[in-house]
Amino acid sequence: MNKIYINGRFLSQDITGVQRYALEICKDLKEKGIDFVILAPVNIKDEYLTFGLPIEIVRGLKGHLWEQVTLPFFLWRKKITRLVNFCNTAPVLFKGNLVVLHDMAFFRFPNNFSKIFLYSYRTLIPIIYRRSVSVFTVSDFSKNEIEFFLGRNKKIVVMPCGLTHFKEIRRKENVKDSYFLAVSSRSPHKNFSFLISSFLKANVNGAKLKIVGSGNSNFSTECDDHQDASVEFLGRVSDETLGELYKGALAFVFPSYYEGFGIPPLEAQCYQCPVIASNAASLPEVLSDSAMYIDPYDQDSLTEKIEVVFQSEELRKDLIIRGNKNVMRFSWSKSTDIFLSEMERIE
Repeated sequence: MNKIYINGRFLSQDITGVQRYALEICKDLKEKGIDFVILAPVNIKDEYLTFGLPIEIVRGLKGHLWEQVTLPFFLWRKKITRLVNFCNTAPVLFKGNLVVLHDMAFFRFPNNFSKIFLYSYRTLIPIIYRRSVSVFTVSDFSKNEIEFFLGRNKKIVVMPCGLTHFKEIRRKENVKDSYFLAVSSRSPHKNFSFLISSFLKANVNGAKLKIVGSGNSNFSTECDDHQDASVEFLGRVSDETLGELYKGALAFVFPSYYEGFGIPPLEAQCYQCPVIASNAASLPEVLSDSAMYIDPYDQDSLTEKIEVVFQSEELRKDLIIRGNKNVMRFSWSKSTDIFLSEMERIE
């Protein structure tokens, strides 16, 4: 197999779901001994995350302009014919792109995005889709969404998100404060206002709701910080802190009404945390029978499930067992194998 070149613009961005996907696939490529290099701009954000990965700095512009101008000129100059793009966007002037499109939220829910972001994606993504050598996505749900909005004129390869499986994880016992946990960016389709309102109606005898994650300038925000003492906004936290939060939570709540995949509930299951999740979009595909499902548009549905999970230790134990089985379906190694198979096909 020829050397693989990867668009490393994601290294200059905050590490959220899409960037995490790219980073973990790159780590697994290294683990497998694959010959690859990440072409990155100078402004790498968290260099400790890239330790040991093969990175080549491509100096020039920044942001979109780096990706759309600096990067393709570098590729042409070096006579590179293939570029892997794990995070939705790619240089539109380059004809050898392989691209991962994670979802079509910007088409499905345009009001959830800033005008600049919406215009950029609605202009660039259809062009990238038509001109790409290969197109990947993360679930059958997203594959159907892509074909609905962009057409069926491409073969789309489903390459799911993976997980880092930890050995001998044990739940925390005798946690001082009982709490439910939610993790995500605070964008409208994540449904945080719905979650907070539903939680505040629940009879949970002093339990708290802890929300991890920060806002994103690309999204319009729908919920301001609530003053109720039972709701805590923790902002961004380290992976280590997040793991401790998963292990101590009564349950993880994920009421999103649109997800291309949805890594956080699987992460929660890795940490022996029961999951309450929306029955919308890709989540039933990803979680199968391992979660307690709610209607993301029915507040009483979530309030009821929060109360049931709070009251029943037996139910929580059953959800943990189901979660343990479910997470075994996913790994970054399996996802990377799908990617490498497609790379071999197009060579």
